[in-house]
Amino acid sequence: MRDLRASENYSVYAIEHGLSADERATARALLNAQLESSMKADRAYWLVWIAAAAEVGYRYDGSEYWDSFAAAFPRWPQYGERNQMRDWYMRFASEFRGLTPSGRWARQFPIIAWPITQAILPRYLQRHFADHLYQLRHALARSGELTLDEIGDMLSERYFGGSSRFEGFLQQKALTARIVMALGREDVADAVPPIEAATLKRIARDFDKLGSSGSRLREARRVLRDARFVNSSKQGFVPSAASRGGADAARTDRAEQPRLSAHPVAEQVWNVGLAIPDLATPLRQAGLSPHDLERARMRFRLHGEANTWIPGRALFSYTGQSTEPLDAYPTEDRLIFNFERALPEVEVKLRQRLTLSALPMRLLKIRADGSAFELSGCHVRANQSYLLITAHPFADSIVQTLALSPLQTNMVGTYLWKLDVSQNLDSAQIAALKSLGLGYVLSVRIEALGLSPRWNSATGAMEFLDTEAALFSLSSDIAVQEFSIAVDNNPPVRFKPAANGKTYISLGTLAVGFHSITASALGTATGADIEAEEIAFEVRPPIPWQQAIAGKAGVSLALEPRQATLEQLLNGDAQIRISAPSARNVKLDARFYGANGTRFHEETLGRYLTPVARQKLSELVSHKLTSDSNVEHLERAARIELTILLDEYGSESVTFEKEAEPVRWLRLNATTVRLSDDSAGDPQPTIECYDLNAVDRARPVGYGKALEGIELRGKGGLLTAKHNGRHYGVIATTVQSQLTSFSELGISATLSTAHVQPTAIINALKRWHAARRLMGPMAFMARRNAIHALEQRLELVLCGQDWIEAVGSVRADTLGELYGRVFYSRGFGAGLRAYNWRYEADEAAAIKEFLRLTIQVYKVSTDETLCRLALKLAFAPSTITKSDLHSVDSLDALKTNTALIRGAYFARLAAKMGAQIHASEAA
Repeated sequence: MRDLRASENYSVYAIEHGLSADERATARALLNAQLESSMKADRAYWLVWIAAAAEVGYRYDGSEYWDSFAAAFPRWPQYGERNQMRDWYMRFASEFRGLTPSGRWARQFPIIAWPITQAILPRYLQRHFADHLYQLRHALARSGELTLDEIGDMLSERYFGGSSRFEGFLQQKALTARIVMALGREDVADAVPPIEAATLKRIARDFDKLGSSGSRLREARRVLRDARFVNSSKQGFVPSAASRGGADAARTDRAEQPRLSAHPVAEQVWNVGLAIPDLATPLRQAGLSPHDLERARMRFRLHGEANTWIPGRALFSYTGQSTEPLDAYPTEDRLIFNFERALPEVEVKLRQRLTLSALPMRLLKIRADGSAFELSGCHVRANQSYLLITAHPFADSIVQTLALSPLQTNMVGTYLWKLDVSQNLDSAQIAALKSLGLGYVLSVRIEALGLSPRWNSATGAMEFLDTEAALFSLSSDIAVQEFSIAVDNNPPVRFKPAANGKTYISLGTLAVGFHSITASALGTATGADIEAEEIAFEVRPPIPWQQAIAGKAGVSLALEPRQATLEQLLNGDAQIRISAPSARNVKLDARFYGANGTRFHEETLGRYLTPVARQKLSELVSHKLTSDSNVEHLERAARIELTILLDEYGSESVTFEKEAEPVRWLRLNATTVRLSDDSAGDPQPTIECYDLNAVDRARPVGYGKALEGIELRGKGGLLTAKHNGRHYGVIATTVQSQLTSFSELGISATLSTAHVQPTAIINALKRWHAARRLMGPMAFMARRNAIHALEQRLELVLCGQDWIEAVGSVRADTLGELYGRVFYSRGFGAGLRAYNWRYEADEAAAIKEFLRLTIQVYKVSTDETLCRLALKLAFAPSTITKSDLHSVDSLDALKTNTALIRGAYFARLAAKMGAQIHASEAA
């Protein structure tokens, strides 16, 4: 399989082991027996182990991979090593062309990314994939010239769904592109399929169990299969593997040769390099190893006398991902490496892959990430950008006709041009492309007209009513002699285009059901068929207005700020706002979804009489979501949806997505929480625990103990794991089956001692603020009380006991009583009170006003840095950094300048009381 796939640049997957269900069960039992007897995973069975791990990856539900692995192999937590599993997968990638995980998700989960990627498409992502592929089916079908990279880019860039896990999966572009290719070619007897037939059928069977999502995938695959025959008549078509013969050999040879790549380094300046093809695979196919080249004392260097000699074993490091510098445009065929003492088998196997052919011009396509890569074909597409690289300048007429932009490059004696292909080309531009040896993929565009068409998000198709005519407009990339229209499976109808641009057609009223329209054309300038466009749509009967009005929402549910997270809402840093007719009862529902996209719980949070004050509503929602009945749903959910409903006015939703983290905390039982670590484990996370009766003091916990489970003390606390500079925290509380007294309803938070240094308080505040995950009843209250206790103690340490007592006795209307305690000049306090302090919303404005009052007007201090520190300590102490503390004496200096630090805290008190007044007036 490896050798066959290498000829098509396809990967091999560990899930393609070819074992039946009974054979997989037998293999699992044998591995368990071996693990029990040897007390380690024997490397002799490494291939069986990675196949078994891929099977667990295929059944992965999006939560805990190693828990599922331990269920299949109970002794693994005791005797197995996660890094060993990763090493075996890396060996598989090297020896069998296994696909290497890539993207942000793979960097976050560097170990489990291997078995999940090698499972091709885990079950928990299949529903997401089916729906996404359905949405893109026509776009993919019309893109027959797309490379695998471009298919992967399209799948990733055009996903606008709500699953961050699936979004991370789509970053595995090489994998997702091959899945699409395999699904579209399942019924084609390819000599070398991208995915083994039995494995593909297994995935397809699981797709069929997905209900409506399975139906969508079947429709998507139908379009992809049909499109292959439609696209086979377009310009520049390359036949399929079963029939392309000699042309296929030429194309494969070209793919195995070095290609140029480029990336911008400055305005109008590009660096051009040489992308080296996979060299390790053919060397292994020849039976060679790095030791063979080392024993032969073979070495090589990049073409050129000045380059350094490199040991021959380094050839195995070239796996198709490496780029080398290129100093001049190749004007003659040459080997990109020079060898010394080369083994004959090496020269035979690598000659073709190391030969850089001399071409009059090279065409590179600029990708979405800004880089460019050389294409094997010679066709350009509308609305795409390319680089043209030559050793000779183009004629001025060509440059002007194609509007080529000259660029600078690092290569000597090289001309570099940027080509932006417009949406429409005239005959002169097509002729100019032809003179350069470039073809142009032409297409027809078809668009629905008028107010009639609707979009059905459930089916992903346009809708017309059976009482109205289906109207469309036709246009083309170039002038056409005639259009050809086919509706469903009926014979095509040909007609002349309109003389004034777009051509408009009416299909009349159609029968209820799904339909498709395919439009093609005959080009005037080319005399050849233009690539067809196909649109699917549904015709349905009208819906009575009493039912239809429910889909036209007359209510609005908004989140402020718009991109706020669920944690910000629960913490009071964000609010939800309802807009609806007054004096109406609106219902607010919460829906909880698992990682696989299925809804596992739904609950009505309440009914509210409009209008509802946003702060009051946000507090009610936060209380409901963090209540004992919902906190476990909150912890389990990968996505949470809040929906407002108002009878005939319809509904609207806001959605919160929870990002998967490589280090996280899980509840074992009512009083025990354990660490789940999917990081690489090098170095191991550092574990600390802050108990609620000592919220300022961290007690260390061993890594092994954290994996086994940490017993919560008292009513719980904060657990944090630090890994690679990032803290992963959770606030966990114990679960009590029944209460014995009313005192158990509360959850207090206290500091460890009466004397705590300000720096220790600030560090503890950082940890409690950063811990956004809540676990257990009253966890939200525990976090709020801990932060309040720390902030109150910090104010006490900095401002003194008399200040705390005085603040506790004032109200908004008696705030002026504190003027004398702030500064001898009562005007300072009055000035602070008069300003509308909005530190979080406009920090710069708040700092500017505070500096004006403290330095310019009342001369409280001359140290601007100290003034900034005082204001930040009062309003946002958890954000204090080392750069804010410009000296070790900064906090002591604030203690001695009581007017400055009390002025800052007085500003915060004025802002707080002002906000309370506004809230009561709004309510």
